[in-house]
Amino acid sequence: MIASTGLRAGEALRLTVNDVRLDADFPHLEVLRTKFRKSRLVPSHSTTTDKLRLYAAERKRLHYDGLTNAFFPSEQGGFSRLRFCMEDIRYPYENRLESDDDESHQRPCSHGLRTTFAGGAHA
Repeated sequence: MIASTGLRAGEALRLTVNDVRLDADFPHLEVLRTKFRKSRLVPSHSTTTDKLRLYAAERKRLHYDGLTNAFFPSEQGGFSRLRFCMEDIRYPYENRLESDDDESHQRPCSHGLRTTFAGGAHA
C-alpha cells in the first residue's frame, strides 16, 4: 500500500478504520494531521482498493474491530500495543532491499518510496 499510494510509513501506520474509505464513489484514504499538521485525501488505485478490501475482510474475520480502531493492528508486544510501529515495517522491508551495487553503502529504505512520489524532494 505504501508503494502504491506514496504515504509515509508513519501515516500508513496511523490509519484508522474510519480513515480508509474503500466504499466511497472514489475510494481513498484520509490522511489526517500529518507533517506540518496538514490533512489530505489520497486516492486508491482499483488494484490497491481490491487488496485493502480483502485485508479489511480478514481483519474483521479475526475480530479486530472490537479490539482496536487501528486499520493495521499488531499483536507484537501483546494486546497492550495493537498498532504497528516503525520498526515493525522498517527492518523487514529494508532487509529485502539490500544491494551490492550501491556505491554509497547506504541501504534503501521505505521512505525512498515517499520521496519518489513527492517528485524527488524530501517530503
